[in-house]
Amino acid sequence: MHKLNSNIVSNNNQEPLIKLDINGNEIKDGWEVIPLSNFGKGTYIFLGSQLCRLNQEHIYMGKSTMIRYKGFNVHTGKNVIDKIDVKYDIIHVPIIKKKIYQVIDIIKEGKDEYLTLMDSDGNIREDFKLFSFQEIDQLIKDLRQILKEDRIECYLTLGQFKDEQEFILDVTEGDQV
Repeated sequence: MHKLNSNIVSNNNQEPLIKLDINGNEIKDGWEVIPLSNFGKGTYIFLGSQLCRLNQEHIYMGKSTMIRYKGFNVHTGKNVIDKIDVKYDIIHVPIIKKKIYQVIDIIKEGKDEYLTLMDSDGNIREDFKLFSFQEIDQLIKDLRQILKEDRIECYLTLGQFKDEQEFILDVTEGDQV
């Protein structure tokens, strides 16, 4: 194997086999490498198949680094407590794609509520099911209040890892975007 450029390793000028960061660590599609010093509250990480957002972390240094963390599943709100061993001063975290929508309306269908959203190209979608749990309840209250005022545009930022279900990251008023 030989290096084609600073971040791709290939075999005999064929398709790239492995992407590397500047320190030579493999980067998998949809993931990025961050220094352990940047790992903390608000960071997204997977616990098994659950995408979680950290609320709190404790880093213990020794022969290897142990991280104990508390967070919540971004889709269900379920609390997650776990620990991981880190061999180096880096950690792989998922890359979360963000997209901002203008919230047009909340549509009630039986017990479920769906948001009518418009993207920056003017495309309308009505398929985002509004869900609520403790960690995002204040965002939902803010969204409802902004829509009630009717004079201010309401924007919703959704996050998504690869092709998984989207989740709410933030709610803002029109003048805060």
